[in-house]
Amino acid sequence: MRALISRAESAAENKDIGRLKRLISERYSDERGQDRQAVAGLLSYYFLRHQTIHLFTRIQTVEFADPEHANRESADPGSARASVLVAMAGTPMLVVDDLARLRADLYRFDFELVREDDGEWRVARAAWSRATRGDFLP
Repeated sequence: MRALISRAESAAENKDIGRLKRLISERYSDERGQDRQAVAGLLSYYFLRHQTIHLFTRIQTVEFADPEHANRESADPGSARASVLVAMAGTPMLVVDDLARLRADLYRFDFELVREDDGEWRVARAAWSRATRGDFLP
């Protein structure tokens, strides 16, 4: 799971929409009514608006579904949830203290991930909201 998040971070910093899109499930949908194509469009728009993108991420949680408690109404064993804090800026951020000196967009992303038929984990659902600098502190 951490590898998926790391690949997404690298792809975003390189503005590689193709690589990012491959990390999103074909079955993606969210509470805003967006599908995979709509999310790819949002990412493309963000990349066009920002000359350079540097991310500072902090993984808050990763939880895998418990196969013993899986049923039709809950997540199946091939699913997981992750909560990730992301700071986005035009300048590299190496440590959390860098957030104080930079103007960065701060977000919390809550992902639902599924292991698909090819064995790869992909994002099936996501929600995001604004975060604060304090959220990034240990």
